[in-house]
Amino acid sequence: MKKNYEGVLERFSEELRSRLGLIFGKSITGESLAREFNLRAFGCPQITRETARRWLIGTALPEYGRLVVLKQWLDLDMDYIFDPNKGIDDRKHTDDAYLNVDVLNTLDRISAEARMLKESLVEKACVIYTGDAVSAELMSNPSKKTSKKL
Repeated sequence: MKKNYEGVLERFSEELRSRLGLIFGKSITGESLAREFNLRAFGCPQITRETARRWLIGTALPEYGRLVVLKQWLDLDMDYIFDPNKGIDDRKHTDDAYLNVDVLNTLDRISAEARMLKESLVEKACVIYTGDAVSAELMSNPSKKTSKKL
């Protein structure tokens, strides 16, 4: 029985760290996990950084209410955690959903950065070509109207 409980602790810790890594892109501290958990834990007591640290290193399991919060927030695979017959290959592959969201967020950020870079380059090229900052602004942002009178 003790071996099974230790396996559950290990699988819970592994699943928790894996899901947090997908969301935050790095390993997370007990203090950060406690803060993020407490923001989402409506109706159950808050946790301390020590409790979060114990979850992360696999020396403690959360109580049922806290486990529900973690399941809803991180989409933990409870079958993998609590079924001793499940191996790593039997896990549900929901990681792809997190990766797709991460890829889309990255593409949005790159797209915005590329647009700002393009506008900056067009403006600089126009200033160099025409020597006129107003023309440069019109070229880089054609939707803007100027009230410059001729």
